[in-house]
Amino acid sequence: MNSPSDKDAALRREVNLLGQVLGETLIEQGGRALFEAVETIRELSKRIRSEGRPEDIRRMEEVIRGLDAGTARSVVKAFSIYFQLVNTAEENHRVRRKRHYDALPPEHAQRWSLRETIYGLRQRGVAGEQVQDILLKLSIEPVFTAHPTEIKRHTVQRGLRRIARLTEGLEGTEATPRQREDLIRRLREEVTILYQTDAIRPRKPTVLDELESKLFYFEETLFDVLPDIYEEIEGLLAEHYPGASFEVPPFLRVGSWVGGDQDGNPAVTPDTLEEALRLQKERVLRRYLQDVRDLIDRLSPSTEQVPVNQEMIASTRVELERMPHLMERLAGKNQAEVYRLKLSCIAERLKATLAHNRPEEDEEVREADSESGRKVGWRNGRMEVRENLVYASSRDFLEDLRMISRSLTANRGARIAAGDLKRLIRRVEVFRFRLARVDVRQHREEHTHALTDILKRLRIAPDYAAWPEEGRTAFLLKEIGQLRPLIAGEFEGDPRTRKVVETFRRMRRCLETISADCLGSYIISMTQGPSDVLTVLLLAKEAGLYRTEQDGSVKSLIDVVPLFETIQDLRRAPEVMDRLFREEVYLSNLRARRNLQEVMIGYSDSNKDGGYLTSNWEIYKAQRALHAVARQRGVRLKLFHGRGGTISRGGGPVNRAITAQPRGTLEGRIKITEQGETISYKYMNPTIAFRNLEQVVSATIWTALPDEDGREPEAWGAALERLSDLSYRAYRGFVEDPDFARYFSEATPIREIDHLTIGSRPARREDRHALADLRAIPWVFAWMQGRHLVPNGLGLGAALKAFIEENPEARTALLREMYRDWSFFTVIIDNAQMSVSKADLHIAERYADLVRDRKVRTRLFGRVATEHRLTEEMILKVTGQARILDNEPALQKSILLRNPYVDPLSYIQVEFLRRTRSLGEDAPPDEFARLFSIVATSINGVATGMHGTG
Repeated sequence: MNSPSDKDAALRREVNLLGQVLGETLIEQGGRALFEAVETIRELSKRIRSEGRPEDIRRMEEVIRGLDAGTARSVVKAFSIYFQLVNTAEENHRVRRKRHYDALPPEHAQRWSLRETIYGLRQRGVAGEQVQDILLKLSIEPVFTAHPTEIKRHTVQRGLRRIARLTEGLEGTEATPRQREDLIRRLREEVTILYQTDAIRPRKPTVLDELESKLFYFEETLFDVLPDIYEEIEGLLAEHYPGASFEVPPFLRVGSWVGGDQDGNPAVTPDTLEEALRLQKERVLRRYLQDVRDLIDRLSPSTEQVPVNQEMIASTRVELERMPHLMERLAGKNQAEVYRLKLSCIAERLKATLAHNRPEEDEEVREADSESGRKVGWRNGRMEVRENLVYASSRDFLEDLRMISRSLTANRGARIAAGDLKRLIRRVEVFRFRLARVDVRQHREEHTHALTDILKRLRIAPDYAAWPEEGRTAFLLKEIGQLRPLIAGEFEGDPRTRKVVETFRRMRRCLETISADCLGSYIISMTQGPSDVLTVLLLAKEAGLYRTEQDGSVKSLIDVVPLFETIQDLRRAPEVMDRLFREEVYLSNLRARRNLQEVMIGYSDSNKDGGYLTSNWEIYKAQRALHAVARQRGVRLKLFHGRGGTISRGGGPVNRAITAQPRGTLEGRIKITEQGETISYKYMNPTIAFRNLEQVVSATIWTALPDEDGREPEAWGAALERLSDLSYRAYRGFVEDPDFARYFSEATPIREIDHLTIGSRPARREDRHALADLRAIPWVFAWMQGRHLVPNGLGLGAALKAFIEENPEARTALLREMYRDWSFFTVIIDNAQMSVSKADLHIAERYADLVRDRKVRTRLFGRVATEHRLTEEMILKVTGQARILDNEPALQKSILLRNPYVDPLSYIQVEFLRRTRSLGEDAPPDEFARLFSIVATSINGVATGMHGTG
């Protein structure tokens, strides 16, 4: 094992090299004066952190005030690029550490790796049959969202990826001096390009821009990494369970919200949904086509050397007869190479399937033949031929590939079948013809509005929205059970109604014309009662997504998923689901959908509503109660966790979060959102993507094992209930202060975040400024920029202090026991440690100074400061640590090293917020734009330095 100093040596070398190259670039691009300005600010920041002398703080503020806009922009860019380079170096270091662990024997495998997990199962005596049972019930689905928290442009991300590859090459031992010199030259080139590139997008991305951004991760990493995960599992099972035979189903898939998340985003429409689904199908088919062409190049076994199964020969003959153009093209080829002939037929069918995906275009899929180079196109005049060749589904494509595999295996080619062909088969099993299932999401109020409009125009009810919940539920149950449609023929509603109705109709068309499994769940934001769920089922029925046959059987193409978000809604969730599970109409839909009910739990809005501790506790209780209700009613439950990147939004180490769920509630099934900047952190680098996914899989496997311990002791639950109540009061006391809105608006860059070009979705659901209308993501984003603890722990310190004071010795002992033995409480405290370490009172006070009313500033910042200190004190008391994050020394060190480099960005942001906000209404627009661009770039820099946004 390497010593601590040895293991970080490569990281230090890489950071030093990148810092040196950046310094050279600053001098070259901005002159010696820029370099010296950056160095002066950096040294001041380090002294302030280490010594905290008031004269250094005053000097820093003087230097920042003296910066003109041009110099300030360059200084912000310098510090921002530094963090981008450091983050890249740290990612490379994580890759090196994984490779180091992979070389060790299994007993020293990396924590939460698949190697550790499969080895651990064997060591614990888990039988192969039990492992097989677990694999068969696993269902794991990370879901990519388009939440507006990815601050880095995709152009910048690609540049950083190139830099990562160059620095990785420099650490290799094979490079000659000349090669090293060339690598450093190219590194300087890339850093110069990075410096000359706009850090902020010039405009808000469209929905299709966001889709292209997410497709990048599939094409760069996931197409290869997901098959790697399955290959690793199969290899480890063979190693640790020799002689046993396992089926490893495609339990791990990636979903998406891009193109389907309509909640609060007018840019997402039925058209964007269909376009997203068609584009995804196009990309996955193109990848398959390339894979098949690669196999054509490689699979040259000849019947002159080895036999081929008769089914292969017969199938190839039939397909060539259907493709005279292909038969003519292959006439001069070696007819004994049957695998190549069959694969050529498969390639032709994939091209036809691609063309069929865009039937409205005149000329389709003009691909160059891999051997002749001659252009091969499909024209409308040959549509009949194309229709005959189109794969109806991925199952037909898979059967062709498996036929080749069977023939190879039966004829001394098992080793060949287990190579690239098997990887392609696994890829198709995972991605099918859809790439990722797209969920559709809409707010409950939009459905209620649409149904109210429909019923009013049909003269059934003048004001359905005013009905009580029980009246709505009774009406909906009756109407869903009717064989006749509610709407006969075309319907003209208002624009909101037309969008809702057309969305359901378009969903059905996509399922019929793109792929029968291209859609995931239909999610109802802000679900409050059974009628919110039943309204969606009725609207789905009108579009033909739910149908009752004459014999009473039900056909369904939709999974209706309630999303419970606020504290009150979480508390009501078990009652709502129990009411639905008691209705035959609703159960008939579940039975048609594998008797599986998915329920989504919202971390973001519950946090904004009730604060960090209460949100986590209510989510925990809701999961446990939902599981009990589902089990009582004989329904399988799948929980969908709407987690974000930050602690306040359910973030933190995902493996710990999974194992901290209530015991027995997951049962191997979990769905988790991957939002904004967390996607690039986790999936930009293939090795890190593998590492992230193996941790998710490992944690889910461990939670799927039978739990002999059962529930936590009642005393622990009672303690959490009391702590939650105390925390809720403290948190609500802060956000309900009559001057809170003013403080939040002036002490954070929330107004400026509203105007950033980081997502297609507005920061607010409606054009109002109430706290309830503000989306939870910019809420967290703004507080993080100002280094306030508010969403990540406010109320926790006060609750712990009050709880301990009720019986100091006994309560302290109880809390320490809970921290030691209850994974849920451990995660609560450890995530709070992370938040406290990233929040900073010194910087938060600079932002508080932006509040113009001195009394408001003093009172509310005073509460923030008191709570921050109290939270830190109480965490140390519960954990028994001397300092925050003593339990995570690597993270502790990273944050301590980063802070002096983040602080200058915060100082500059505060100064230019002040300048921007002081501009009068008659100020020239270009002056505002010039100053705002510095604020926007500093927001980008702080987010990069803090390794998170919202």
